[in-house]
Amino acid sequence: MLPYNVVDHVARARCNGAEGWGMFEHANMGRHDPSGFTDWIDMAE
Repeated sequence: MLPYNVVDHVARARCNGAEGWGMFEHANMGRHDPSGFTDWIDMAE
């Protein structure tokens, strides 16, 4: 696993009968106590 990598998801959205597709990209970096991440370099296994 690489530190600071991102996760991509294909997404479909609908609003008032119109439909669109796109990509949702997100990353989690830094401290997050509930997950046990205490530093910028912590990663999930």
